[in-house]
Amino acid sequence: MPTISQTPTAEKSTRIIILAPVDEAGTALTIGQLTSPVWSLTTRGCLVINSRSSVALSALYIVLSGDDLAMINNDPWRVVTVEAQYNSATYGNGLYLKDQYEFPIADLVKVS
Repeated sequence: MPTISQTPTAEKSTRIIILAPVDEAGTALTIGQLTSPVWSLTTRGCLVINSRSSVALSALYIVLSGDDLAMINNDPWRVVTVEAQYNSATYGNGLYLKDQYEFPIADLVKVS
């Protein structure tokens, strides 16, 4: 289920996204249970930010900072999309897991 945070992150600061993937029964999945997990960073208009497309995921968190959080085209929103597959004892192997995290960037008056 997509998560939308209204809490802004300061432009070019740092934001840490904590991932909490679950299976079809709501049971937490570990990074080791995910097959080929990747993440991407875009604007709401699908513009890829800082070449962050299909980045391999090695932990259940993503650290964004600096140019990841730069204001681009006056679009204050960032979208982190996570994709992977997992196996289910009940429903079979290779089930798709997709999630999305959205948050705004606070446009600071003077940022270098």
